[in-house]
Amino acid sequence: MADGGPHGQAPGRSRSRGARALRLAGSVVVVAVVIVAAGVAMAVHVGLLGGAGSGSGPAPTGGSVPTAAAAGGWQTVDLPTGFSATGISCVSADDCWLIGANHDRNASPAVWRYSGGAWTSVAIAGVGSGALEGLTCVSADDCWAVGQHITVPQTGASDAVVKPLIEHDAGAGFSPVTGPPAPGDADSLSSVTCAKADDCWAGGNYAANSENGGDGIEHPLLEHYDGSAWTLSALAPPVIDYAGLDGTACLGPDECWASVGTADGGVVEEFDGASWTVVSAPQLAPSPGFSQSGVGRVTCIVADDCWAVGSTGAPTVPNLPTQPLIAHYTGAGWVTVSSPHVSGPNGATLAGVACLSASDCWAVGATMPEAIALPAELSTPSPDPALFPQPVIEHYDGSAWTVLATPQSGTDDTGLADITCAPATGACFAAGMSALWILTGA
Repeated sequence: MADGGPHGQAPGRSRSRGARALRLAGSVVVVAVVIVAAGVAMAVHVGLLGGAGSGSGPAPTGGSVPTAAAAGGWQTVDLPTGFSATGISCVSADDCWLIGANHDRNASPAVWRYSGGAWTSVAIAGVGSGALEGLTCVSADDCWAVGQHITVPQTGASDAVVKPLIEHDAGAGFSPVTGPPAPGDADSLSSVTCAKADDCWAGGNYAANSENGGDGIEHPLLEHYDGSAWTLSALAPPVIDYAGLDGTACLGPDECWASVGTADGGVVEEFDGASWTVVSAPQLAPSPGFSQSGVGRVTCIVADDCWAVGSTGAPTVPNLPTQPLIAHYTGAGWVTVSSPHVSGPNGATLAGVACLSASDCWAVGATMPEAIALPAELSTPSPDPALFPQPVIEHYDGSAWTVLATPQSGTDDTGLADITCAPATGACFAAGMSALWILTGA
């Protein structure tokens, strides 16, 4: 099974990588900024799958609830102080890794392990400012994390330099691994997935910032690991400008997915063990009434049963909020399915999806806050939940998706960024901005 946990991890978007890097470097709550800027939270399998039906379901009944137990059996465990999670991978029911960032001045990458009911900081070497966006664990002592490291400009410089970051943990902490030369100066990896220990894919974006003399165009970035080294790879034509590869997922060496797209359209490609080919996908242009549509995670139960989730993107009509987007692959191409409407001033986005079976899937995400809060605002508790990303959980029972009522907070960022499920135990784990969410198999 491929999902945002054991086999990979984030979002379709078109933006200035340099501007995003500066926001990451200066933000005290990295995840909140990323979700607002990207339209979907970070970490697996991305492309642009628009189409009718997204966000077309009924509004959820009921409002905020006081306890996590009311959220369909989900329970929460507070994250370590000063840490926000962007991705998760679990190798057993009580052994999980979370990647994200510390709330320090330079937004430094961080990894925590949750095992036996306790948190342990996992060493990460070779990077200062930056962020980790994608995570996958092949086994308990074989994990990969990818993202970006940032060189903040000196006084008078035009823009930050952002380079891909690859870290490997063989059981003693994460250490940097040399990747191929980066083609631009605003480059990042946002997803990683492994078919097996010596067969991994990482996807992201590269660009040469116009501030530094480049064309400023965002292109897909794809890298492959063969057990000895990471090398640059390429998708099948067409090559799309202003596009990023933010989604990768593998069921096995001859069954992998990659998604590439922008607000103006995109492609979804499949790897058969020898080459990448474009797969039929409906209406890759935005849904009617919206300026963009993008999926942020992908998971496959079997080769002909895959799900992708994201959002309809920024609205083009006043007072029309962003809404969740869900797409389904059944072997004949990707189709959008009806996804429940999420109430709120700016709607919501889905950031992760995982399945326990073909008729038991979960999607998680966050409501869209009213505006990107400044650091000073984020440090001051607010009674208004609309100013903070709030959790969104949806469930698929084999016939339809429904929204669960979840606790709301006006004093913290509680949106969800990623999810992984373990079919053998019936447990699921969702990475939140301030908590680990756990659904036990009991």
